[in-house]
Amino acid sequence: MRKHDFHHLQIIPIIIFFLLGLGIILFFGSQGFLRSLTYGNFAAGQVADRDLVVDHDIYYEDLQASALRLLAQRALVKPVFRLHEEISRRILTRYDQLFTLLSGFYVNKKNLSSAFLELQSSMPGILTEKVLEKLLKKQELPAILEEARSLLVAGVNQGILGAAVTQDLSKGLEIIRIQEDKIQRQLWEPDQLLRLPGLLPGWDRFVQSKNLRSDFQEAVYILFLSSTEENVFFDSGETERNLLRLDLETPPVRRQISQGEWLVRKDYVISSEAMVKVQALVDHYGALTLNRTVGAIFFLVALGIMGLLLFKSFKLERIEKTLLWTFGGFWLAHLLIITLVISPVGEASGFWYALVPTSLIIILATLLTSERVGLFLALMITLPILLIAPQKGGVFLAEFFAALAIPFIMRKVEKRMDLIKAGLWLAPIQTLFFVLAGLLHEQENRLGLGGILGAGINGFLSSILALGLLPILEHFLNTPSQFRLAELADLNTPILKRMLALAPGTYAHSVNTAQLSEQAARAIGADPYLCRVGALYHDLGKIDQAEYFIENQRGYNKHDSLKASVSVTLLKSHVKLGLEKARELKLPQKVLDIIGQHHGSGLITFFYSKAVNERGEDKVSKDDFKYPGPNPSSKESAIVMLADTVEAASRTLNRPTVSQVDTFVYDLIIKRYHEGLLNNSGLSFSDLEKIRGIFVQVLAGQF
Repeated sequence: MRKHDFHHLQIIPIIIFFLLGLGIILFFGSQGFLRSLTYGNFAAGQVADRDLVVDHDIYYEDLQASALRLLAQRALVKPVFRLHEEISRRILTRYDQLFTLLSGFYVNKKNLSSAFLELQSSMPGILTEKVLEKLLKKQELPAILEEARSLLVAGVNQGILGAAVTQDLSKGLEIIRIQEDKIQRQLWEPDQLLRLPGLLPGWDRFVQSKNLRSDFQEAVYILFLSSTEENVFFDSGETERNLLRLDLETPPVRRQISQGEWLVRKDYVISSEAMVKVQALVDHYGALTLNRTVGAIFFLVALGIMGLLLFKSFKLERIEKTLLWTFGGFWLAHLLIITLVISPVGEASGFWYALVPTSLIIILATLLTSERVGLFLALMITLPILLIAPQKGGVFLAEFFAALAIPFIMRKVEKRMDLIKAGLWLAPIQTLFFVLAGLLHEQENRLGLGGILGAGINGFLSSILALGLLPILEHFLNTPSQFRLAELADLNTPILKRMLALAPGTYAHSVNTAQLSEQAARAIGADPYLCRVGALYHDLGKIDQAEYFIENQRGYNKHDSLKASVSVTLLKSHVKLGLEKARELKLPQKVLDIIGQHHGSGLITFFYSKAVNERGEDKVSKDDFKYPGPNPSSKESAIVMLADTVEAASRTLNRPTVSQVDTFVYDLIIKRYHEGLLNNSGLSFSDLEKIRGIFVQVLAGQF
């Protein structure tokens, strides 16, 4: 298949599946639009026209209770004030000036009038004359001045509130200060606050904490109050940040609506309390919002991109168009079923999981195509569960790992009846994954015995259903499943019996080619069953004119009396005739590809040389003596081509040694490589080396 054909094949189905999948998720999912409409037409105060019973547990946020909780928490937040160091320094500087003046008055025993005039001149209005007189009469004024300074330093560091503060300080406050480029925070209770004009209510507790002598307290209070001023101010920005932080950290009030709970009863008035729960139900299932739509689109786009990358990585480009559409349909059907079963119906009864056809689809995909397709579909089918039912993480894990196990279990299936054995393995494996998922996700333990039984029954029934559906799909899709290939490989089929009767040499050649092809395919990881069948049927076109092919001739060669151009036409025609017979037999397309490509566009060397001898090289075109092609487009087609070439040519060998066989096989393979016949096959040099080794081993055993 050409690259542009592949892209054309993929784009249209992908777009269609994308749009249909989006519609299923948005309209039928557990959070789908139609689901929300079911509950969205109730109103408080109205008489209900039907009953409303919750079909599974739902957790929701009680907005009113959450708002009340938040208000209560916000009421406990202390207002934040910022302490200004510049004002603190100004307060201390003012006191130091007063300290110096009063100390001088005391030491020099200055009379009251002169002292008051000097004080007023230096620090107008700081003390009245009566207060100054009272201070100067103190016998221990120097000690009082020192104590007052110590308390003033502590006080300004704690913070002095102004009289005009309007904030509620009944809860205390938080003071922040920046010191040496570091933010320091302090919390103060209401009875610790120093607030102007009288430094209440915290002065008494403040003084007690400093162990101030009782006879000093009055004088210290006067000095403290006369020197201080407001140095902390309300910080609205920091307070608001604390409130915002609290809003983010306060958990909402979550409530549960239990499965089976009656929210609304028919012919009863809907209460406001019931309407809160109904609205929670509507929100749970959700309306068709922009966020949900965009989220679903991005999820599916990401899933599609991953799918394309996996498609390329798994080298699935050559999957037939009918299979692509079929598996796309399976994907959509599975998507619809899990929206109805896993979410929400399946949550009411775990036994409903027996209806989810994940295992059945992957079994069919694996057996109809390959293990890689099975793994690819396992990923594509299970990942949407995360979008449809994100709360069902345990179900996703169980489905995901059970799905990945299926292609590997199918490796042992060689006969149709082996599917029953596979089902007996699959049942306990699925059960085990569901049990483990329940242990990891405690909310899903309520699936209980029903969920476990559903998983086990699902695994076994999937195998039984696959056994019945496979023949139908094989016929409808005409796909080369390993069972169909096994039946075609039976040498007792009518067409092979006819080949044996009419073209025994071709029959022997085909059987030997099949043996070589099958062994080589196993060696490089290609499909051995397809190679065997392709080799058995690759020369169907020789049956009705067997005498023109050397393997069926006994002595007389009809080509001796024919021109080279006639002979080459007869030889080339067997490819076309073989395709016609294969279509009549309704052989799978991949087998038809092998028949049509087993000679590629190779040159029929013998008759080309004969024509050159008859007419001269300048009058003979090589293109007239080449098979019509196309060249092999798959590993299997290329293997059959090489096996066909080697087996036919090996008939010319006469008791060769192993080394001679090795050289002989190498030359034939490398010739096909240099002719460019293997360019589109996907075979690597490593593959060719393995194929060569198998051919040598098989041929050496025959001689």
